[in-house]
Amino acid sequence: MEIIVFIKSGLDVNVSLKPAPEGRGLIQEERDPVWRMAPDDRAALEEAVRIREALGSGRVTAVTTGSRKQDRALGYCLARGVERAFRIEMEDSAYQDAFTVARVWEKAARKLDYGLIFCGNRNWNPNSAQSAVILAELLGIPAVTRVVRTEIRDQDLLQVQRRLEKGDREILECPRPAVLAVDHLIPEPRYVSVNALMISDRRAIPVWELADLGLKPSELEARTRLQALEPPRPRPKKIQAPDSSMSADQKISLLLSGGITQDKKKGGSDFVKGKPEQVADEIIKFLKEKGLIVTGAKN
Repeated sequence: MEIIVFIKSGLDVNVSLKPAPEGRGLIQEERDPVWRMAPDDRAALEEAVRIREALGSGRVTAVTTGSRKQDRALGYCLARGVERAFRIEMEDSAYQDAFTVARVWEKAARKLDYGLIFCGNRNWNPNSAQSAVILAELLGIPAVTRVVRTEIRDQDLLQVQRRLEKGDREILECPRPAVLAVDHLIPEPRYVSVNALMISDRRAIPVWELADLGLKPSELEARTRLQALEPPRPRPKKIQAPDSSMSADQKISLLLSGGITQDKKKGGSDFVKGKPEQVADEIIKFLKEKGLIVTGAKN
């Protein structure tokens, strides 16, 4: 069975990012930008290889879109156990329309004669979680998102476990072929040795042009556009300042309490002051008024 895994590397979000001067993308503050595969894409790669190993046959093909910056991610896929890797030559952008990506993926999938398709549920670029379901719609096959486990039941059926909110799981059956958008909460991807990475770096990555897929740039018109990108507004820090009309004792009490005050209109009350006996009497009186202590009650 031919298994395709679509991956994409983008600017590492763990490195300090800021909006580009034109406000239509992100740039890193480091001199040499760091590009990495998103966690969901790594999970999709791991799941694709695991399924191939479980079947005992078949082939996994990794496909990405972009410039030569993406070759390193494909090298990692080859080191992990992928048999083939292809790169579709396109411009690397800080924002790509999900429909455009899905349209290119569709043509690549048809060219490779797919049996099962894996991709990350969310990608660092554009991180919209839409490309997988659009791809499935274009191919006319089912799609399952937020996948955390896949099992092959028979030749035409999958059992898929997907993540829901608050840690819940949903188990469903899905016919093959299908598009599975994998969540990063799968078992930790296995270690890839340095030797395997060095060997994969020496392998040539075949490159496809859009024309090789039967696509024209005019067919990839974006359905959505990024209007502007700016950092979030800083949250104002709340400062508690005592009222000037308060006495020195009240100001100190307010500061020691962290600014917590009691409003009599909202059911609050003053602090009980006096000798220990007087304080105890006031507390007992308060508890009786609230019905928390019944007079004459026996232990």
